[in-house]
Amino acid sequence: MKHSVLLTLSLFMSIQLIYAQKEKISFDEYKKYHHLQTEDSCYLYKFTCEAKSTIVPDREKIYTWYYNNAIHTTAGNYTGKLLSGEYTKLLKFNNQLAEKGLYKAGLKVDKWYKWNRDGSLSEYTEYKNGMRNGVHITYADSNKYAYKGIYKKDEKAKEILTK
Repeated sequence: MKHSVLLTLSLFMSIQLIYAQKEKISFDEYKKYHHLQTEDSCYLYKFTCEAKSTIVPDREKIYTWYYNNAIHTTAGNYTGKLLSGEYTKLLKFNNQLAEKGLYKAGLKVDKWYKWNRDGSLSEYTEYKNGMRNGVHITYADSNKYAYKGIYKKDEKAKEILTK
């Protein structure tokens, strides 16, 4: 009798644990990285999306969002799930980094990097709320910069001359 009660109790607790884990998995599903690879694209993508967004779009900003198995970029509006978190774009043929940065509610934030096909750095830009804000560098050959400037709210504030 004691064994059957313990067995029943143990089975009941196992079912609850499985159900709780199932709920947790579905709750975290939207935070998982999406991997996007299309037939005609020469890129592979790794990114995260917000499950649902109630953000009122700003007409001055460019939003990046995911819908119908594609990444879209639009000025002033969006449909679908806004990208949020780490974003990585790789060249499909050799898995070389092409672009890397962070999104917050569909807007670029923090440091963004772009690379050439040969793996050399082509661009470095700092963003805040979707606008260039801070250092912007365009690189030429051998990682020497061709242009360096400071931006505030997407406007060029200062150009730094190179020798």
